[in-house]
Amino acid sequence: MNKRFLIVDLDDTVLDFKGGEIADVKAVFKKHCGLDQAQVEEALKAYQKINKALWKQYELEEIERDVIFKTRYPKTLAALGLKADAEAMENDYATLRDQNYRTLDGAEEVLKTAAEHYTVLVGTNGQDETQRRRLKETGFDQYFDKIYTSEQIGHAKPDTDFYEAIFEDNPDMTKENTVMIGDGIFSDMLGGQRYGIDRIWVNLDGKQLPENITVSQTVTALSELQTLLAEA
Repeated sequence: MNKRFLIVDLDDTVLDFKGGEIADVKAVFKKHCGLDQAQVEEALKAYQKINKALWKQYELEEIERDVIFKTRYPKTLAALGLKADAEAMENDYATLRDQNYRTLDGAEEVLKTAAEHYTVLVGTNGQDETQRRRLKETGFDQYFDKIYTSEQIGHAKPDTDFYEAIFEDNPDMTKENTVMIGDGIFSDMLGGQRYGIDRIWVNLDGKQLPENITVSQTVTALSELQTLLAEA
């Protein structure tokens, strides 16, 4: 692959955010609402739908990031007809989320290969302190040359200003020698498309792209990504 720089997303690209989120949300609803297993599953589905919609609004700059954390539990409780302390639920979830050090199978092998051949940069919409802690605790920080978060930059993917900040900080980067790698359809693929850089879509769940979003390459397993990156 004729590239020098990789911008790599973290959550559900190399870190198993989704697995931790599922376990943590279930634990929060069980603790605060006293739900049985079937009810917990229903609460999880409602939360995921509401949370996903809020994050999409944030990525499209329709709401501020804090709105997500202030409204997702109240909205979910209202949708389910439940009463509980939404603020306490968010606080408990935040504690659990910040200790989510799960990684995807094969992620470390991918990052080892990447670090051998490229300058590897984190490009994530996550909170700065949280993402840096997770990288340190998993040991993945050793594979990255620099870390960029939306909180640090002040703009979130897919905003082109997010990418512009990274390019300004790395003078040797060009749109021709850089590729965005991530699972996010809107944040990673649309963001890279808007900025005019190549995009490798990590599609581990068999998702479908909207017609207006294109990618340079798609991998359906991290082993495929590792093979691709080894062809430096």
